[in-house]
Amino acid sequence: MQQVEATVSGTSSSEEQAVSLRHLSAARRRALRTLCDDGPASAEDIADMWRARTPLTARAHLIARLLWVLESLDYAEPTGAPGVYRATALGARALQWH
Repeated sequence: MQQVEATVSGTSSSEEQAVSLRHLSAARRRALRTLCDDGPASAEDIADMWRARTPLTARAHLIARLLWVLESLDYAEPTGAPGVYRATALGARALQWH
């Protein structure tokens, strides 16, 4: 697994963009886009949304790993419900860089 670098407050936009470009892979970007577009969701919810388009990648246990990495990057955060995540403002901004 890749080492995750979290951004810290006070970093410049270009530094945040560099972290985003390094760590927001296509699969992570897709999960984050789903959170931004469709609101808070669990790994199972995201798998259900993806199943119609790409059934082979719609595995909840793999999506749960993507969500964990997005949380580590401060791009997603847990809601009050167990296993449900929402995109953060930093996550939404990271999508604009891609």
